[in-house]
Amino acid sequence: MKVTRRKFLKSVVTLIGVGIDTAATPVRLAATAEHAPKSPPAMAAKKPAAKNTITKPVVRTIRITPSKLHSPTQTDDVTQQTETPQPVDDSANETVKAGLYAPILMYHHIGDKPGPYNISITEFNMQMRWLSAHDYVTVSIDQIAAALRGKGTLSAKSVAITFDDGWRNQLNALPIMQDYGFTATFYLVANYITPKSNYFFDWGHVETVVNYGHQLGSHSGQHLVETRFSGAALTKDVTAARDVIKQHLGLITTTHAYPYGITNAAVMKAVVNAGYTAAVGVWGRATQSLGQIYNLHRLDACGGITQTSFGKLMQGILTQRNDMPAAGPSLTEIAPEAPNARLGPDSR
Repeated sequence: MKVTRRKFLKSVVTLIGVGIDTAATPVRLAATAEHAPKSPPAMAAKKPAAKNTITKPVVRTIRITPSKLHSPTQTDDVTQQTETPQPVDDSANETVKAGLYAPILMYHHIGDKPGPYNISITEFNMQMRWLSAHDYVTVSIDQIAAALRGKGTLSAKSVAITFDDGWRNQLNALPIMQDYGFTATFYLVANYITPKSNYFFDWGHVETVVNYGHQLGSHSGQHLVETRFSGAALTKDVTAARDVIKQHLGLITTTHAYPYGITNAAVMKAVVNAGYTAAVGVWGRATQSLGQIYNLHRLDACGGITQTSFGKLMQGILTQRNDMPAAGPSLTEIAPEAPNARLGPDSR
């Protein structure tokens, strides 16, 4: 059929019009996982309605002398501090999948100059503030042990706080933890609890710790490396602190901490036979496992680390004390002011 010039031009115009209409029509794509908008990270489980569940407190640094600390309501010399909490990368916890995420923090001196085994009151307050700002709740070592045995569950952001030896300056931590609704376990050495010492708790101080709602744990009889003992002597050392706590306060102590974090199969067997539910060491990981329930990992929250580094410590990224020491450190490394304390205050 012969197409005239007029019909040809009319057809071209029609085709161009169709193309313009087609281009103006938006293309709708089916939603796929690849193109879906990114969802915010899942929120951690809310804190249970327990004594650790609190509203955000006013950030405070509290300096208080042990002689004034015999009432849970005591607070002195309060100064306001402000600091923007650093964000935490919660996804980092998912990279550590070989165990239960339940970091256990270890403290010794609260109020001394920052260093190994020492942390200032300001730094301790910063670390507690960080935990509160990131919605952590405190749990006991017993609760961690129960979760590992399948007899309980933990919040996705659970942390245990522990103090070793019963140093008197640990009393500085009590009102700070109370501000944030946190509780801890204080591991005591039997021979250190005496009014004759200027460095350690007497029984009045131990009662103060209990009145604040904290737990007590066993930390040997004399703070000697327990692998040096055997037989009845080992059993006596493992149970010494538990026995004096029961004698003086009528409280049952259920967990043990190895002096210097040093243990072996014989010591762990003695701890099991003594009826403890769990024991703690000093190995720097944020996760726990059932196979290590009698040598749980603890993180040394020493002084001098930044807020960012503390966040990494809690996530298992920054770890300390990963290697088992050949022997315990000298006491002058732990407490230069008490060189004779290893034998116990009663022996001086």
